[in-house]
Formats: sequence, structure tokens, C-alpha cells
Amino acid sequence: MKISGDNQEGVPGETLARLFVVEARDPNGSPLVGGSVTFAVTAGGGTLSVTNTTTDNNGRAQNLLTLGQNLGTNMVLVSVEGVFQTALFRAEATPPRPIPTTLKYVSGNNQNGLTGEALIQPFVVEVRDQHDDPMEGVAVTFAVNVGGGSLSDTSIDSDVNGLARSTLTLGSDPGTNIVEVSVEGIAETVAFNAVAERLEFDLALPSGISLIHVPLRITTFDKMEQTIGSISDLYDALGGASTVDFLITHDSATQEWRSYFGPSDKDTPADRALTDDTGIIAGLRSPVSVRLTGDALGTDGRSTIVLNQGLNVVGLPLRDPRISRVSDLFALDGIGGNVPVIILTDSGEFKAVGRAGDPGDIEITGGQAFLLTAQRAAIVDISGDAWTNISGAAAAPPVALKGIEVGNTTPVLGLRGTIVDEGTGSDGQGFRVTVKNLSTGIAAAATTTPDEA
Repeated sequence: MKISGDNQEGVPGETLARLFVVEARDPNGSPLVGGSVTFAVTAGGGTLSVTNTTTDNNGRAQNLLTLGQNLGTNMVLVSVEGVFQTALFRAEATPPRPIPTTLKYVSGNNQNGLTGEALIQPFVVEVRDQHDDPMEGVAVTFAVNVGGGSLSDTSIDSDVNGLARSTLTLGSDPGTNIVEVSVEGIAETVAFNAVAERLEFDLALPSGISLIHVPLRITTFDKMEQTIGSISDLYDALGGASTVDFLITHDSATQEWRSYFGPSDKDTPADRALTDDTGIIAGLRSPVSVRLTGDALGTDGRSTIVLNQGLNVVGLPLRDPRISRVSDLFALDGIGGNVPVIILTDSGEFKAVGRAGDPGDIEITGGQAFLLTAQRAAIVDISGDAWTNISGAAAAPPVALKGIEVGNTTPVLGLRGTIVDEGTGSDGQGFRVTVKNLSTGIAAAATTTPDEA
């Protein structure tokens, strides 16, 4: 009787994993002890560990076959002296199963890109078997070892051509990113290098009044190492008193304007910290162009625009793929159905956009600010890549010196102060104060009160 080991498979020349085991019994059904057993290869050309042996106390005998060198069936005939019946074992010599033995570099090494952005080309490797043929279905692991970037795939199976690929999004810090690629069972790995460079944006502002937004978290400007984290920092970066008349922001929480006129306003409420969405009204005596270098706003490609009920002056923190023109902003939760009109500047004039195709529905290029009147408070989620403008095109179009009304007025310049008696220093009231736009001739007047002395 055959006990075990029949119908095994292996590659030519390989020793089978399991023994051929037979059992012989005498006419009474008891184990035949000490019976003479012969094993003989009858097909396939394999070799046996023994050819003659005897049965043990259980009437059993065993043998181990090494398959022949050719593909096909190997047969082993087993006979026992004095026993009429024989046993025939079969084993198949099959083609060697491919195993991954080589991991090769294909393409994608030594790229340069901007911090926080995906590289143009993926990292590509090739897996080959012991016959140097491309191997499909092998799990390939990609891992970021240096630089803190992220990968489109960290584990992916090789395709029909033995190729596996993954795209690196560079880390937020400048410097070298290193990605190591490995396959289980292959000792050699493949390393990819990529250099993350700081983002750049050319901020070009005309003389006069401009609506602007600082589109990066600045680390240098005009190749000088300096952060721009506040209005006073921006004032200095744009040239200070020699070029800047004022920088105005709007506190949407209190619905107040904050006007920064120079160093005397430093560390006052007018010297506000810049947030991702801070919009600024800049009044310049002469054109200014600065190259800004820094990192993407937000975190991991995400940021927000914070709207309070009433007027808001905001910029777009990231280049959101959902937004290409001004009217696309209405598709965002928090703006659509909440903000009836978006006011911007184009070609030196204020323009209003209430729907697609309006005259002011221009392409958004970054560095622009928008006036939004929200009917309710909202948080608008923004996602995408950082703004870059290394071509040198102007970032923010000039603002006209005439406005489009929102409600009764369009507040562009806010003035706050106190009228005091020169002799006593006490606050004055009942004074009529008139402000006149010398370009348009339009004037506005108010009388000071105890609360607005």
C-alpha cells in the first residue's frame, strides 16, 4: 500500500520535499517485518536515496526521489519480495517557478521641484526573475527615508512589464528627499534622490492703491533671509516710507479697518499678523516688485478662508484645482449662497462678479485680494498646491480710485483718531470733520461725538 508521497511536483534536478512511504502486510493482515523492498525509477531519469531496503516493525519502508533533469513525469515502482502487488509513485518535473532576484532602476532619479509639490516624473523600478525576465505581480515597497515627503503609493505590485512606480510629493522643507525601494527576498535596494527648492512668487505692485495678498509663508525676499509675518514686516519689505503710503487690513470680527502708516504704528492693532487669508489694501507712491521665497500656506495642502458676517477682505491661500476664475469661488461651501457678489480689481478698476461671465470674471493668478460681504459667518475649506509665479508676471492688478458701492458705501480707506484741545489735552467733540477724495471730488463728513471724539 502507498502511504504518502505520491503526486508531488518540483523543478528538474530538485529533491522532493516528502518521502515515498509504502506498507506491506502478511496474509493475516499483520505488518510484514523485515521484508525485502525494491525501489526502481521507471520513468523520468530521477535518482533515489536507496534502491533496496527492508520493512520496519510497522511493515513500512521509505525512499526519497531527486527528480530527473528533464521536464515531465518521474515514476518509481516499489515491490516487496513474496508480495504479488506493487506500488507506483508519480512526481512531475515542472518548469522552475519564477522568483524575484533583481531590482533595477528605470527612471525618475535626481529631480528638482518645489517644496510641498509633486514631482513631474514618477520613480520607476523594474523587477526581474532568475532568468532575467520581467516579473509581474511582485510587491514593491517605496519608503521615504529623508525629507519628509509623501508618496502616491507605498506598496504596489509590478505590472506585466515588471515595472512599479510611485510619485513623490516633496516635503515642506528645502533640501534632499530620499526614497528607498525594496522587494522582499532581494538584498539590493534602489534609492531615488530629489531636491526640494523653496517656492517663489514675483509680487509686482503698481503705484496707487492695490488689493493684495501675500501668497506664501515667506522666508526670504529679494534673496534676503527674512520672514514676513506681519503688516510691519511687509511694509519694510516693500520699501518702507520711500515707497509705501499705507497698508490697510480689515478686522472682519469687529468690522473695523486697521491702517498702518509707518513705524509709529508698529506693535499697535494696525500691525496685524498675516494669516493664510489676509487681504491687504496697499497704497504705494511708486511701483514695487519683489521676489518672495518661502513655503506653501496652510498645512499639507489644506487651508481655510474665514468669513465673518459683514465685509471681509481675503486672499486665496492655495491654488485650488476647483478654482480657475473668480466666479468659481461661488461653488465653494461658505461662499455660494452666502456671498452675493465678489468685488475685485482688474485693469485699474473695481469690478463686481455675481455670476460666470461678468466683466470681472477674470483668471485668478494668486496674490490677489477680494472684497466679500457675507450674510453669515462661514469657514471655507481650500486645498491644492502653493502659489508660484516665477515667470515674473504682475501678481495683483491695480485698484481704481473709483469704487462700486456695496450697500451705501465702499469702505476702502479707514481713518481713526482723536481731536484734542491743544491747551488742555482733553478730547474734543462737536467738530465737523470732512474727508475729500481729491481725484474724484467726492467728500464725506461726520461730527465727532463723545464716543468718537
